[in-house]
Amino acid sequence: LGLSRRVRILVTEQLLSPAVMGILTPTLLLPVSLVTSLPLEQLQFILLHELAHIRRGDYLVNLAQLVIESILFFNPAVWWISRQIRQEREACCDALAVALTGTRLEYARTLANVAATTLTVAPAFGGQRHPSSLKDRIQRLLTPGYRPILRPTWSTFLGAFLIGGTLLIVSANGARATVEAILTARQRMDQIEQKTTALGLESNARAHGNL
Repeated sequence: LGLSRRVRILVTEQLLSPAVMGILTPTLLLPVSLVTSLPLEQLQFILLHELAHIRRGDYLVNLAQLVIESILFFNPAVWWISRQIRQEREACCDALAVALTGTRLEYARTLANVAATTLTVAPAFGGQRHPSSLKDRIQRLLTPGYRPILRPTWSTFLGAFLIGGTLLIVSANGARATVEAILTARQRMDQIEQKTTALGLESNARAHGNL
C-alpha cells in the first residue's frame, strides 16, 4: 500500500466490526470474534481494506464530514450526500484491496462472512448499517461496469418536505408582512400632507408664542 507510517493494531472485545482510530497515530481495532473465526486469507483482506482507509486519509475526510453534518444538521440533502460519500469510500477501499490481491470472488465472500460473523446486516469492515450497501459492494466487485442506483431515503424525503414546507410558510408570512408595510402612492401623499400640516401648525404656534 505504500504506507510510510507505523500503524498500531489492537484486538478488542468491545467491537463487532473493524475500525480505525487516531490521526497522529493511526490505530486499527480488530474484533476478537473476527480474529479467532476467519481464515488467514480473509483476515488479510480485512487488514488491506482498513489500511487502505489510512493510506487514503479517510479519517480526515470523515472528520470534515462530521463537522459539516453538525453545522448543517437541519439539511436532509447533507445527510443523503454524506451517506453516499461513505458508501463510495468503502467501495474505493474494496477496489484497492482487490487490485492488490486480484481475488474478487474471495474478497466478496469475505464481505459476506464478516457480515454473518457480526450477526447483523451491517456491511463488512465497518460502514453504514444498510443491507443494500453490502449488496451494492458485492455487485461492484463481481459485475463489470456495475453502478449502484442513487436512492434517497424516505427520511430524506420527509425531512426535505418538512423543511421546505416550513420555509414556504415563513416566506409567505414574511411576504404578507412586507406587502402590508408597503404604502400606496395615495397613502404616502396623505402622510406627507399630514406631516406638512402638523409642521405648519407647530410653526404658527411658535410664531404666536414669540409675539
